[in-house]
Amino acid sequence: MTDTAQIKEARFMVKHEVFDDFDKKSEKELVELLAAWHQKKARIICLCQEGVGIAPILHVKYKKESRTYFIANNASNRKKDILHSFSCRYNSGDEGYKGMLRKKGIIIDDEDVISCTLKEAAPQKKKKDELPSIEERRVISLSTRTNTGSQGTKGQASLRILFSTLLQEMNINRFNPGELRNIGGRLYKAGTRTKINGKWIKDSLFLARTHAKVDGVLKKTASVRKYDFRKHQLVIGWGSNRNSEYVPYYKEGSKNIMTIPLLSLDDKSFVCNLTVFESIFKNATTTRVDTDFGYWVLWRDFDGKTGKLVDKELIFVPAEEQSMIPVESSYEEQMIAHLLLTDRKFEKPLVGNLTQYFLDARPDMMLLDTTPYTVVEVAGMRNEDYHYRLDEKEKHYVEQGYRYVEWDGEASLLSHTALNQISKGVIW
Repeated sequence: MTDTAQIKEARFMVKHEVFDDFDKKSEKELVELLAAWHQKKARIICLCQEGVGIAPILHVKYKKESRTYFIANNASNRKKDILHSFSCRYNSGDEGYKGMLRKKGIIIDDEDVISCTLKEAAPQKKKKDELPSIEERRVISLSTRTNTGSQGTKGQASLRILFSTLLQEMNINRFNPGELRNIGGRLYKAGTRTKINGKWIKDSLFLARTHAKVDGVLKKTASVRKYDFRKHQLVIGWGSNRNSEYVPYYKEGSKNIMTIPLLSLDDKSFVCNLTVFESIFKNATTTRVDTDFGYWVLWRDFDGKTGKLVDKELIFVPAEEQSMIPVESSYEEQMIAHLLLTDRKFEKPLVGNLTQYFLDARPDMMLLDTTPYTVVEVAGMRNEDYHYRLDEKEKHYVEQGYRYVEWDGEASLLSHTALNQISKGVIW
């Protein structure tokens, strides 16, 4: 095993040879490469800051318990104040990606173990009939983008932040044409390296699945895990919040228990029904995003009095249906659908940022098939202050060498000249 989801975005130099094609290697090839580097005690130079200052040095470590190879920083980096770039996977300082996650209550150590203490869900504040109007929903992209779930409180994390981190750690927020998505498999792998409240969640994780990977191919199988309310603590499935035959409904004969149909993370077919109290359900469905599908995520913990597992928090994470990438507005959903239609490679940041700027107002999307990368901003708001902020963002991104494209949410994407004329691989 190895940290293959992480290394794929890295760029290293070992003995004057540059390695930057990890995304083209199979997991077996990556494990063999790291094993060879470990055996040779290779000195790995991280090229995240190429041409700027002294390059950080890394090495390969091996953990016998999990039989895992992983890349770690040399102690000299910290002693000599040698820094990685902000977005580099191996930046473990307070100013980097991992430091930002720590402030939100998520810790990712050098062995890529994800750990957190989940805080209690906030009490219900809005009734369902008090949700914003359609016009108010048009501006949600800014308000949700600047607050992806609550900040960690006294080292605690929100369920939404944790789930967004799991998706981003496994590159589910990234789309590469022709690549096998295997959402269920990726989330299972995330579960093998995650601790919640000090306990590994692998055995208490239920993923709504119908397929398994056999010889590199996803195949339907009957040997998938069944939901057990006496055992499972973290429950994740695909589903619908509205406008579908799979919308939640009241359990027959009950006025306060909701039944939620869970669909497969593999093929979106029905897997099982999940029942929760209406109060838990309402907290999850006060989303202001106009999308029909997304992820249902339930956290359950042991009751202090009875010792039995009880439902603690349910969230609904809206997502674009085909790619299953979370969205924060219907405009983002339209943009992702367009990028899929035009066969683009892109990323939708979920937690943090891709650059050192705008940590809390990250770009909506980034085209990864252009040189340089192209920031895509979905500008759904119509006020002067918001446009001023967009102008500032464009200025800083352009200064950093990025291409910047903006869509107002009204013009036809098929006729959006600035977006559609950006050819793959073009150098500006």
